Amino acid sequence: ALAISPQAAQQWLTSINSFSFSFRLVWRNSFLMHLLTLIAIGWMLLVLIIDFDRWLAESQIATATLIGLAALISLSSYWLIDRFQGWREVRLFSHGLLWLMLLMLVLQLPVRFEFYPSWSRVNWLMFGVLLVGSLVVGQLWLKRWFDETAAQSPIFDNALWLAAGILMLAAAVHYGLPDSDSVMTVLIPAIVMLAGLWFSYRSNKSAGLDQRPLNAPFRPLYWYDWQGALLDCATIFVPILLLWVLITNAFFDGRVWDITYFPLINLFDITCGSVLLFGLGAYYLSEQRKWLNSSQASSLQAVGANNQNVHAQSSPSHFLLTSLGLIGFWVISSMLVRTLHTYAGTPLWMDNAWGSELVQTGLTILWTLLALVATILASRYQQRLAWFMGIGLLGLVVLKLVLVDLSQTEAIWRVISFIGAGSLILLIGYLAPLPPAHQDSANTE
Repeated sequence: ALAISPQAAQQWLTSINSFSFSFRLVWRNSFLMHLLTLIAIGWMLLVLIIDFDRWLAESQIATATLIGLAALISLSSYWLIDRFQGWREVRLFSHGLLWLMLLMLVLQLPVRFEFYPSWSRVNWLMFGVLLVGSLVVGQLWLKRWFDETAAQSPIFDNALWLAAGILMLAAAVHYGLPDSDSVMTVLIPAIVMLAGLWFSYRSNKSAGLDQRPLNAPFRPLYWYDWQGALLDCATIFVPILLLWVLITNAFFDGRVWDITYFPLINLFDITCGSVLLFGLGAYYLSEQRKWLNSSQASSLQAVGANNQNVHAQSSPSHFLLTSLGLIGFWVISSMLVRTLHTYAGTPLWMDNAWGSELVQTGLTILWTLLALVATILASRYQQRLAWFMGIGLLGLVVLKLVLVDLSQTEAIWRVISFIGAGSLILLIGYLAPLPPAHQDSANTE
C-alpha cells in the first residue's frame, strides 16, 4: 500500500533489534498499547462531551428530541458496524455496548423524574418508547449471540438485561405512585421475580418428567436463559432485599399511605413476606437445578464412585436457608412490636421496645407459640433437626423468663408470662414428641 518494495521491507524488518527494551515493551507485551488506546478513547469522549455541552447551550433543543437523536445515531452506527464487519470483530464491541446501554437506562429514568417533571405527554411517550426499544435491542443482541455461537451469551449478560428491566420497573413504581417509604418499590419487583421463579420451578418439574428444555414455559425466547438470569439476579437482589427487611423492621411502624396498620393484611408485611418467599424460591430453584444437572450427568456416567461424586456436588449449602429462618423470626417478632405500638402505644424497637413489660410478655408467648408450631410440624413430618430447633427456641424462652421477665416485669405480667409459656410447654410435650431417628424408624417398619 505504501509502494515499498519487498526487498526494502525485508531489510527494514531484519534491522529491528528484537532484544531491545522498546521492542519487548511495545510488541511482546500488549499492555502498553491497550493502555494508550484507552487513554486516547477517554480523551476523545471528554472532548466530545465538552463540545456537545457547548452546542446544547447555544441551541435550545428539547431533551426528548436529543435522547431520540442519540438513540437513532447509536442504532445506526451499530447496524453499520455489524453490517460491514464480521461477527468476531464486532462481538466484543457489542458486548461492551450492551452493558453501557443498560447502565444508562437504569441511570436515566430517575434523572428524568427528578430534573424534568414538566415534560409533556409527547416527551414521556417518546421516552417510554425508547426505553422499551432499548430492551428489545438488548434482547435481539442476545439472540444474535445465541444464533452465531450456538451457545448462551456470556455470564451475567442475561441477568444484566433482566436486572435493568427490574430496576426500571422499581423506579417507575417509586415515581409513579404516592410516597410509600420505598415499600411499593420493593414489593412490585419482588412479586415479578417471585412469579418468574415459580414458572421456572414448574419448568424444572416438567423437564424432570418429560425431558423438555429447562425454559419450556418461555420457549418463544429460545435463546434466553430465564432460569440462569433469575438466579443470577437473586444473587444480587436477595442480600439487598434481606438487608432492607432487617433495617426497616427496626424502626418502621408499618403504615403505608396513612392506612391504619393491621398485622399481616398490610402492604409492609406483605412486602416482607414476598421478600422471604423470593429468597426461599431462589434457594429451592438453585437446588432443584443442581439436582437436575447432577441427574443428567449421572445418567451419562458410570454408577458407583461416580454417584458418590455427584451426590457430593449436589449437597446443598443451608446458609441462605438458615438466614431466611432467622430473618423470618425477626419479622414475626417485629410484627408483634408494630401491632402493640399501633393499638397499645408501646415503643418500637429503636425506641426501646425491649423495656416495655407488655412487649416482653407478648414476645414470651409469641416465641413459645412459634416453638409449638415448629415442634408439631417437625414431629408430624419426622424432621428431627427442625424439632431440635423448636426446642432450642423453647430454651431461649425459658432463659428469657428467668433472666428478663423475673427482674424487669411487674407481678401481673410475670404471672401471665409464666402461665402462658408453661401451658404451651406442656402442650408441646403432649402433641410434639421427639421424632424417631432414621435408623429407628427403618427398624420399626
